[in-house]
Amino acid sequence: MPLQSEVRFSGMTVYSKLTGAKCELTMSASAKTIETDALSLPLEERTRLAVHLLESIEERPDADPKQVERAWLAEAGRRYQAYLRGEENAIPADDVFSELRAEDR
Repeated sequence: MPLQSEVRFSGMTVYSKLTGAKCELTMSASAKTIETDALSLPLEERTRLAVHLLESIEERPDADPKQVERAWLAEAGRRYQAYLRGEENAIPADDVFSELRAEDR
């Protein structure tokens, strides 16, 4: 299920995955300068910056980290059991990384 904050970008137009609503984006001159500077950073630094920016806009529940870890472990176990029962398909890591590299080009 997509998160409410998930969007897809087309140029500078944003579309909501949930509602399909369209929103035109505009940036201030300082934001455009920051964007230009950020795009010139090495990949690792751009990635770190992107993670920090996304974290700054994501809604995060006030949950105990141990509770979150238990929930992820339970979900991983559920998925593994579904895989063993033949209800889920595995995708080889090489295929996943090849697809991601192709999308990067």
